[in-house]
This record gives sequence, C-alpha cells and structure tokens, in this order.
Amino acid sequence: MTVMHIDPESLAGRVVHHLKTNATETLHSDGISRLFDVSPRVIHTQLADLVAHQALKRDPDPDQGYAYRRGPQFKLVMLDGKTDPVIAPRHLTSTAPPAATAAPKPPAGIALLQEGTAIIPASLKPITPTTVGIRKGIPMPKARSRKATDWGPTLARLTEVGDSPEPLPKRMRSVLARHVTDANRVQGDKAKRFALRAIDDDHFGVWRTA
Repeated sequence: MTVMHIDPESLAGRVVHHLKTNATETLHSDGISRLFDVSPRVIHTQLADLVAHQALKRDPDPDQGYAYRRGPQFKLVMLDGKTDPVIAPRHLTSTAPPAATAAPKPPAGIALLQEGTAIIPASLKPITPTTVGIRKGIPMPKARSRKATDWGPTLARLTEVGDSPEPLPKRMRSVLARHVTDANRVQGDKAKRFALRAIDDDHFGVWRTA
C-alpha cells in the first residue's frame, strides 16, 4: 500500500488530525466548514484525494451534504508534509518509486498524467476556458433532487404552549427553521406558532408559543 504524506496545515491535514484524535466521529460538510473556517464549496474538492485513496469514507447526507469518516486506508496517512513525488499537487505525496521505474497503479476511477517527476491525477489538472474538452451528442441526465427530512410531525406533537422537544444539535437548526417558518405562516383556527432559541453553543430548541 502507498503511504500518503499530507501537509498538516492543509484542510485535508486538519481533518485527518481531528479524526486521529476522534476515531469514531463523523464530520458533516457544514460541521467541517464551521470547525475549520472554510467555505463549504471547497470541502468536496480538498478531500477528494483522501476519499479516492480510501483514507476517508464519504457518504451522502440528505440534510447536510456529505458525511466523512475514517476509511480502510486511514492509518496510511502521514501528517509530515514531505515533498516526495506528488500524487496531488495540493497536499498529497507518495512514497512510490520515481518515474524511471514502473509507474504506480492509479486508484480506481482516476487517470494519471506524467508531468516531469510528478504523477498528477487527470481530474486535478488545471482547467481553463480554452483547454476544457468539448463532447458531442451527450445525453443529459434527469434532474436529481434530495428529499429532506420532514420535521412537520415533530411540530404537530407540540400540542400545548410551552411544549418543546429535547435539545437538538446546532447543525440541524437551518432545517428546523424552514419548517417553523412554514408552520408560522398558517392562518385561521388551526394556526400554531413556534419559535427557535439557542440553548448553548452546540444545541438549540423549538418551543410552541401559541
């Protein structure tokens, strides 16, 4: 197996360090964004190499984008920032033999390009408006949508003013806020009113107010 050397200051390095000390934890996209102060739009790209090398396991999450946890090759990641022949130009390096010897076998689904002594995944080569490839006659796939969890039944169980479910993790607040906003728009005899309040730095609650 190939040992991966990662810059400990990179996003990938910081995620690996966090999971080394919290072995059973699952990190979601929004949690990574808050924990490491990065834009959610760069997380998928910055962690793609670790996922491709099975150092991280990534699963879709209907409410929070993606969930990341330790993969089967996690123990092969070294946080030393060595500058061996590059596997990924951002942060991964490889202890595989130099290009003069037999080329290392690429991970499944990733084509490798030779560039001097570096071996760079084709998916990570710079793309510009003039170099991006154009395909002809490609069928367009059907639109895909994620089905979010319906918290309406939980609000319906708050039958009296002052009712509140047990504290919920902060990462779920945006999902519950949408349901509360929709519920508060209902008018007439069946109208109910709800409010969200922070309980502590990591939890919030929902209350029936009317």
